Amino acid sequence: GVRTPFGKAGEKGIYAQTRADDLVIKCIRELLRRNPDLPKERIEEVAIAATTQIGDQGLTIGRLAALLSGLPNTTPGYSVDRMCAGAMTAVTNVAGAIAFGSIDVAIAGGVEHMGRHPMGEGMDPNPRIIAEKVVDPSALVMGSTAENLHDRYPQLTKARSDAYAVNSQAKLAAAYAAGKIQPDLVPVATRHAEKGWGLATTDEPPRPGTTMAELAGLKTPFRPHGNVTAGNAAGLNDGADSPVALIGRGGGLRLDGIELGNSVTVVGARKATGYGLEVAASIGREVAAAGLNVISGLALGIDGAVHRGALERGPTVAVLGCGADRPYPASHSRLYRQVVESGLVISEVPPGADAWRWSFPARNRIMAALSAMTVVVEAAWRSGSLITAEMASDAGRDVGAVPGPVTAGAAAGTNELLANGAALIRGGQDVLDRMLGAGAGQPLFGPAIEDFEVELLEAVEAGCRTVDEAALMLEREVGEVATALARLEVRGYLRASTIGTWTRTSLATYPSGGE
Repeated sequence: GVRTPFGKAGEKGIYAQTRADDLVIKCIRELLRRNPDLPKERIEEVAIAATTQIGDQGLTIGRLAALLSGLPNTTPGYSVDRMCAGAMTAVTNVAGAIAFGSIDVAIAGGVEHMGRHPMGEGMDPNPRIIAEKVVDPSALVMGSTAENLHDRYPQLTKARSDAYAVNSQAKLAAAYAAGKIQPDLVPVATRHAEKGWGLATTDEPPRPGTTMAELAGLKTPFRPHGNVTAGNAAGLNDGADSPVALIGRGGGLRLDGIELGNSVTVVGARKATGYGLEVAASIGREVAAAGLNVISGLALGIDGAVHRGALERGPTVAVLGCGADRPYPASHSRLYRQVVESGLVISEVPPGADAWRWSFPARNRIMAALSAMTVVVEAAWRSGSLITAEMASDAGRDVGAVPGPVTAGAAAGTNELLANGAALIRGGQDVLDRMLGAGAGQPLFGPAIEDFEVELLEAVEAGCRTVDEAALMLEREVGEVATALARLEVRGYLRASTIGTWTRTSLATYPSGGE
């Protein structure tokens, strides 16, 4: 038997722009090359397994691969759709046919290209699966299922799983060193629109030299203080694992309109500061104005501010940990309706499903996988937003963070991200520069204002936070300043607090006629 080298999913993986059926064709052709004494006419069946039979994995991939591999057009073929052990099922199927005597020679195998076709793409699972309690809601998330197995078999501790993973890495490295893997591999020429041509000759996912200490420090994204990590689980595409299906509800966007190149995820703390809320809203506003999809989780704090800012200029996407038909949290019911009306709400769990503790870490991996960049606005040391950032980084996505005061606990996580190499994000323009190229976006201008109002904005930016401070600095009457501040708030240039202080928004002013 032969196989192609295994590659990581995502835009940075070796097969990012290689078709799934071409990988199958390469294997069949190599089998024919290695068996020159076998006439092609003797091959009587081709059975190929592919779980998500859509696109380049659809239209009876066994038959199409046989034709494109050079087999006679009289050679039949079929596909097997089975989650887990699909290729083994294809092998046992043709073996049974040979044993029965209906055929003598067949080719069987399987393909999985989850970077191009996430498991369950295009599916619409029946909501009765959850409503009638056929399965637990967590069964729809493979990582949560793994955590449930740890619960059922407590002797399978995280330490044992980590040790098994370290030993597996060591065994594979030893097998490569001994030349035991290479004979089965089929080199594959790859092509990328930006990177050009390449040649895949070895498996991409393995990490030889992995240690127990390294695995012990990994996050457990499916459950706080859980057992399953990216180090002791099978490497699945675009994150720790891919959802069985994504269910969407909305009138402004379609699921198939969300692509890496046109989407940005913005997340942050629920207990956000006024500074964080303003920055989040401005990023959502500017990114949406540039025509990009703004993705967040509809949670309190930063998420809500991001969605509201984006809705001022365009649609937004909310990823929920409950069913897409249920607003969560309930206090965001109005915001939920606005997102549904002009944007899109998506979830991997069926309609009607409640939110569970495991839902939110699982939801985070979807947000990280949907976009080319994840931005964290505010995050404390143990914030779930840092998990999202880590997942995005592991998937090869760009990660950015908004800086905050070094003395502020709400900014401890984001400042740490910046110290570790995350992109510095000062506003929406920085996001657009990284997504679309330098200078791609334009400042958002508000309505024209008078010269005195421009001076007042400059005073606020210089540190004047109250009416009295601004009046003193500009040498104006308190009443006049108070009226002007109120006008600037209505026009979107300032934000007033409940204690009578004023802060500047990101809205730019039109240059005066003399400039």
